[in-house]
Amino acid sequence: MPERCVPVNNCGTNSPLWLSGPHPRIRDGIVTRNVCGTWNKRCCAFHSTPIKVKKCPGNYYIYQFTKPTSCYLAYCAVNTLVCGRCRRNQSCVSRDKINWRIHFFASYPAQINGKLNRIKYSKVLVNVGRAFDRRTGVFRAPVKGIYQFFFSTQTTIKGLKTDLWLVINNYWVAVSRAHVPRSYSVGSTSTYMTFLRRGASVYVTHNCGNSWATAASMTITFGGS
Repeated sequence: MPERCVPVNNCGTNSPLWLSGPHPRIRDGIVTRNVCGTWNKRCCAFHSTPIKVKKCPGNYYIYQFTKPTSCYLAYCAVNTLVCGRCRRNQSCVSRDKINWRIHFFASYPAQINGKLNRIKYSKVLVNVGRAFDRRTGVFRAPVKGIYQFFFSTQTTIKGLKTDLWLVINNYWVAVSRAHVPRSYSVGSTSTYMTFLRRGASVYVTHNCGNSWATAASMTITFGGS
């Protein structure tokens, strides 16, 4: 859980709940912490029922949640790992005790015809954590953990089937498929969530068909966190 104010309308709710006290150390055992809900430009507009938190060996936390006091309150979490010790080649954020902020979004600004073993998404709009390499089109997991990816295509050729596959460590794991039965444009977006070990490679291959995009349209995309 984040230890600082979370803006409204985040984490799938109107008023996200965040931890208003510090996370414990291992030697602290189980501790009780207050949680706050953000609303109307006030970081602690709502005080929900306190929760219990414990730090475990292996650098992770366990939370014992209680039922929020209102239906528009929900606990917030970030898709990250908590801070350990950062190495020289690692990107770390420790102000709120959260580490490994990894987000990327890239697009391919042209058409693709037929088979392309690896799409090199040259237009990178977001690359927090610098885990995506635009030269190769490959994302490499900087740390083990849970990751979620999305990838999309759009095609306009009647009767043609277009397949894009997400490839993890050389295994084809998920497909984004578009098929045009009539004379109009069809798009397709797929998502995939999985556990990755550090150094795992992730990229997208264009297996067949035709994908259409321009520099402005951004219909052939790849992203994740």
